[in-house]
This record gives sequence, C-alpha cells and structure tokens, in this order.
Amino acid sequence: MNRILPYFLGILSGILTALSQPLVISYFSEKEIFNTFYAGFISWVSFVPLMFVIRRLEPKKAFVAGLFGGLFYFGIVLYWLDIAMTVFGNMPQYLAIPALLLLVAYCSMYWGIWAYISVYIFKGLGFDISVISPFIFVVLEYLRNYLFTGFPWGNIAYSQYKNIIFIQISVIGGIYLVQYVILVINATVEGWVRYLLVRNEKKPIRYSLFLAGLMIFVYLFGIFRAGYIEGVASKSPKLKVAMLQGNIDQGIKKKSQEYRGSILSNYLDLLERAGESSPELVIWPEAAYPLTLPDEMQSFAKPEGLLGKKLYPFAQIIGVSTYFYEGQKRYLHNGAFVVDKNLNIVAKYNKSHLVPFGEYVPLGIPVEKFVSGIGTFVPGKEIRPVEIEHNGKVIRSGILICYEGIFPEISREHVEKGANLLVNLTNDAWYGISSAPYQHLSMYVFRAVENGRFLARVANTGITAVINPYGKIVSETNIFERTVLSGEVALIEEKTIYVKLGDLFAILSTIFVMAMLILARVIVVRRLER
Repeated sequence: MNRILPYFLGILSGILTALSQPLVISYFSEKEIFNTFYAGFISWVSFVPLMFVIRRLEPKKAFVAGLFGGLFYFGIVLYWLDIAMTVFGNMPQYLAIPALLLLVAYCSMYWGIWAYISVYIFKGLGFDISVISPFIFVVLEYLRNYLFTGFPWGNIAYSQYKNIIFIQISVIGGIYLVQYVILVINATVEGWVRYLLVRNEKKPIRYSLFLAGLMIFVYLFGIFRAGYIEGVASKSPKLKVAMLQGNIDQGIKKKSQEYRGSILSNYLDLLERAGESSPELVIWPEAAYPLTLPDEMQSFAKPEGLLGKKLYPFAQIIGVSTYFYEGQKRYLHNGAFVVDKNLNIVAKYNKSHLVPFGEYVPLGIPVEKFVSGIGTFVPGKEIRPVEIEHNGKVIRSGILICYEGIFPEISREHVEKGANLLVNLTNDAWYGISSAPYQHLSMYVFRAVENGRFLARVANTGITAVINPYGKIVSETNIFERTVLSGEVALIEEKTIYVKLGDLFAILSTIFVMAMLILARVIVVRRLER
C-alpha cells in the first residue's frame, strides 16, 4: 500500500466530518456556509475512507492515520478558539497558536486511539471492525466528556441537530447512541465500498440488514415521540418568557464597572420592551448585570436604582457575577439571581463547571486568565434547579451557565432533581463571527430532547433561542443583534428514559469494549509466547 495513502484518507475523513458540523467563515458570511440539515448527512459517510484503510494497517500505523484525521477535524471545528484567545482574551498570537494546537492534538488523540483499538481487537480476535469500531468511538467520546475536566465539544452527534426525527433516540441513550448509529451507517457503507473495490470481499448483507432494522426503529421512534411529546406539552402549564439579547461588546463587558451606566440603561430599556409582550419570566444573559454583587444579597429593591426605579409585573433570572470573602481573600461566582416581581432575590444558582483558563487556572499553571476580575472564580457547590412561584405557576428552572450545557450530565441532574424548564445563560461574544455560536446552539437541541424539556437560551450577542422538547428551534435571533425574543414554553414534569437511566448505553459500551480489549491482549500475548 502507498505509504501516504492511509494518512491522505485519514485527512479526508477529518475534513468531511468537519464539514458536517456548523461552519462559518466570516470572510464570506456570518451565517453557516451550508444548510446544516443536508450537511449533517456528510457524517453518515465521512468515516468511510478511514475505516477502509485502517483494517489494512498495523495498530500503530492505524493510530497515526486516525490522528491525522482528528487533527484536521478538530482544527476546522475549533479554529474559533484563536479568535477567543487573541481578539477577546488579549493573548498574544505566539501563545494562542500553540495553545490551540495543543488542544487540537489532545482531542485528535481520541481518533488515533479509536483506530488503534479497532485494529488491535480486529487483529487479536478477528472481531470485524464494522462491529467493534462504533462501540469504541462511543467509549472514547464518553471519556472525552470527563477526562481532565472534560471537553466534549465537537461530538459528531451534533452534526444532526436539524435532523430532528433522527435524533429522538437521544432520549434513550443520549448523544452516544446517536453517534453509534452514525458509525454503524459508515461501517455498512464501507463494507459495500470494499465489496466493490476489493477482490474476494463478501457483500455486507448481515450489516445491511442490521442497519435497515436499526434505521426503521430510529425513524418510527422519532415519529412516535413527536406525537407523544406534543400531547405531554399540551397538557402542561404554559409560561410566557422574554429573553434580553443586550449585544454588549466584549471589550465593554470587560470594563463593565467603567461602563455600568450605559450597560444598565441598555438592559432597562430592553426590560421595557420585553414588558410589551406581557411575559411572566424575563431572562438576562450570563453576567449581564454590570456590577459585581455580594453573594449574600437579598434584594434589588434597596438601595434603589439597582434595577431602575420601578417594579415589574414579572419574575426575572439575571446573570450576575458575585463575590464573597474567606478571611482576607476575595472569591467570585459566575451565577444567576432569581428575582420576584417585588425585586426580592428568591433563589440563586452558581455555575458548577467552570471554564479552564477562562474562569480559573488549573493546577496553578502560570497563565493569565481570559476573564478579568479581582479574585478567583470558584464553582458552585450544588447542581439544583432554582424555584419561583409566579401567577400560581411553580417554575423550577435548571440553569446552565455558559458551556455547562455541553455536558449532558449537568442538564440531566437538574431535571432529575425536578427542573420543569431548562434555561441557558451565555455570553458567546468571545467567539466573534465564527462557527462557535452555531455549534454551541446545536448542543442545546440535544439537551432539550434528552430531558424532554423546553429550553430557553439567552445569549449576550446571540444566538438566543427557544427550543421545544422535540428539538425544534421554535424561534431564534441573529448574532450581534440587540433585541428581545419572546415566546411560550410548557412546564413539563414527566421524566424521560434518559433522565432515569443516564448514559447507560455508553457505560455498557465501555464494559463491552474493555472486555474485548482484555481478551484481545490475552490472545496476542499467548501468540507471542508460542
């Protein structure tokens, strides 16, 4: 085999898979380059080149081919981090590029390990790559969700966020079941490619029959759930919400103390506009309030002027930064205050999963944080929905601040503890005009489906959106637009299979792959001893 071909095919798989994700190049437009619904189908065949070639390689060479694919995939998907670090984080380019390359290389290792283990088990047990590789990919993405605080951005399941019927199976096994089906499709297509191109290869009839049965189930389940969730939502209490997209430039946000008058005036004006739709709940973005407030604060009513000089006939969720002292040291929370119509703070939530190098520096590494502030951000101690009663309705909001929503287990824990509405407060100004706001939004489609909840998402610069429990984006704003988005949500109490079972599919896949890997190792060692 040509020495370069394995790496070329690995790169081809990486590029094709990247094109299936939301992709924006600001030089051309602030919108996605492709219609994402159709672009998502690219991932159904994007792994075929890599699967085709690794079965002919030794494990170490398969690792390199997979690594090359990962480098191009994550390089394209995560390019926007350079914008966040340099334009908005003031990091010099000579530091930003190595940092980005290090993260891309780390994520790419999972692709390399996937190829290595697939071939290792194939060579050791004769267990066909078509069968084992989808499970291995699930396991490695599951690990990427947790290792080193976790960074699951770019999971291939998110390429399907507009393929709504298809993704309903995430209510059974989360994003991991969706990506498993994608890999099975790829494996079956690769089997037919081998049959057409390689002499003595058999038709993949069994895989094709399995895939046919799997896809029939996937789409019948998706159609069934559409009617089911519509019935559940129709019987649930309705709530009018309004979300304030302030569109505050990140440079101004970083100097919020200096610009607090104009920032507050901006949001008070949006509050007035929001009131025109008679909402029952108004939601501000992440850290939207321009002052750092004391953690123990009880009301916005006194001193007067903190929220203007009037009361509002609706409840509010306000993104705030708060501080507290332990001894002489000052600490910060990235949080949210829940405010009633009398401006009293009736509940609080503090972000539990902080952004490494953005809100804290892990392991004491001497690198300046992107977020300016006197003190150190610390995580909240508990994930629990906040509760407020308004107009006789009990609203229990599972608040997801910034990128907390990219971790499926956090949303699930909120709903498991009683949340009847999911709310995401984020900034997203950090990303500029790039793929990131669209990629970020795509993940919340899955959080809505997995948990069977309406999700109200409010972003400082967009994309603000209302997503229903079926994963449909009911309404959304443009990015970098100052506006108010109003809508209606249902407060659903019923818990989904995913809320009850969690990532059981990923856990069972892990046990299966570990057993196969151990067995393959034993057989390989015995062969060497002979």
